[in-house]
Amino acid sequence: MIKYLYLLLLATSILLTSSSTIEGPGNYFCANATNAPGDGTCMNCHVEGNLFEGDIQIGIEGDPIFIEPSTTYDMYVTINNTSENAMSTGFQIIALEQDGNTNSNVGTWIAGTENEIFDTGNPLNTTSCNNSGRIYIENILPQSLVNNSKTWNFQWTSPEQASGTINFYAGGLLTNGSGLEGDSYFSNDIIDIPFSSPVSSSSPAQSLVVETYPNPVVDILNIKSKLEVKYELTDQLGRLIMTGKIIGAVETLHMGHMEKGVYILTLTNPSGETISKKILKL
Repeated sequence: MIKYLYLLLLATSILLTSSSTIEGPGNYFCANATNAPGDGTCMNCHVEGNLFEGDIQIGIEGDPIFIEPSTTYDMYVTINNTSENAMSTGFQIIALEQDGNTNSNVGTWIAGTENEIFDTGNPLNTTSCNNSGRIYIENILPQSLVNNSKTWNFQWTSPEQASGTINFYAGGLLTNGSGLEGDSYFSNDIIDIPFSSPVSSSSPAQSLVVETYPNPVVDILNIKSKLEVKYELTDQLGRLIMTGKIIGAVETLHMGHMEKGVYILTLTNPSGETISKKILKL
């Protein structure tokens, strides 16, 4: 009797251990849920409702203007629950090369903590999937939110060659923790970055290579530029929050007192060249 009980406990332990690595939306359900061309959304399985509100943001460390070949980038996905009553959350992200009307899988993902790779050609639960050949990063198990927010960190390595634009598509989900039948909310984000730089080092656009960190930000946002740059920070309604000038140094913006949400940082050099960056305030 003791022997049989031991075997039962061992089998249960193996089952729990093996299943804990296939709880993402893709590896568990073979769901392509980024809302990218050819993909569905989380609402293909979950029931949509009006209990929650929120947003999702894709971020690349350093906010590169161009994707350089054979380069590994630190990336993150952050989901915010602005209605502050969701029980759990999850995400999925894909990188596609957009060349004309073609959207093909591009680059290599490197999983971080609490996330894993979902390969449609080789799902962990052996179920056949649509869009075979596409590869994603997704959450492992439904994740709880901390202060109504959740961030996953991972890496993406660009290919040696590509053309057109690299498009990152991410889909995120907020749920009430009641499974597929529970009330859920879906949000998605897209960022488009040209592959490689078409300008020379003497181009005026190079003066707008500005570093902003950390992003997302809780308190202090650093803006670093080698040349003179004017900046304006506005909210999503276009209201001016603060403005200033950087002259070959690091400017610190104190944002701890500001409300959570997405802000737009606009940077302008003396030649009139302008770029804008999304800043997520937690």
